[in-house]
Amino acid sequence: MKSILIILSLCLLSTSSIAESEVKKQISKWEEDAALYKGELKDLTSPSKRAIVTGNLDFAVKPYLQAYKMAKEQMGEESLYQIFLIYTDKTNEKRDPIKAEEYFQLLKKEFPDSKRAEDAAKIHAKYNS
Repeated sequence: MKSILIILSLCLLSTSSIAESEVKKQISKWEEDAALYKGELKDLTSPSKRAIVTGNLDFAVKPYLQAYKMAKEQMGEESLYQIFLIYTDKTNEKRDPIKAEEYFQLLKKEFPDSKRAEDAAKIHAKYNS
């Protein structure tokens, strides 16, 4: 989980003029907001939980997509899994089953034998039964 926060922080730094100290403050704020999450999907990272709690899905989805593209081998699997979870979560007012399905299929295609593809399949079956 720490590695995804590092990647998201690097994405923030690369896309803005935010100083490193500000990124650390942002991560602390993400943790505070994430504590408000009341859903059942425990694999969500703090940025994912914050995106759901605040309704600002782009906050997490855009950096996850960037991490997927920039570091596919290291972060692709987790990035796609997190996007799938964000769009699947029933507490998310902006839940989008079509996008959830899109990222679920991409995760299965790109990482067919991975732990996260297996985890996603279980959630997918539960939420689509």
